[in-house]
Amino acid sequence: MPYFDKRAAALGAVDASMAEFKTDCAARFQSGSMLADLDAPRLTALAERLALNISDWEQATGSMDLARRDSLNASQAARLVIESVFDIALTPSAVRVLDAAVNLALQSR
Repeated sequence: MPYFDKRAAALGAVDASMAEFKTDCAARFQSGSMLADLDAPRLTALAERLALNISDWEQATGSMDLARRDSLNASQAARLVIESVFDIALTPSAVRVLDAAVNLALQSR
């Protein structure tokens, strides 16, 4: 798939998950839509930081010789971190936003 198609798909996934997140928040709380608007950029910023860290890990492990078993797959690493850490801390709809936003951020690197 060409880069632009992958990027468009990733943007679409972020938009869809963000819409689901806002709908979920609005359904759970009276002022949920407004609070979702506040949390949305926080989730995006967290995704950017995660993508940056994962890219750093990819470079750090890529420079290893005997210690490295295989190349680090950034998308797989992101998924594992999100599932093992943020699945506990965030709501399911927020986790989907984070996952989509990390994938988009990793494509931009």
